[in-house]
Amino acid sequence: AEIEVDESSSSITKELLELGLIHE
Repeated sequence: AEIEVDESSSSITKELLELGLIHE
């Protein structure tokens, strides 16, 4: 099974943004 980096990265980024750990 292969995981799409884009999809995973997007989900992680969204979570981090919600937690305020990163700023875009």
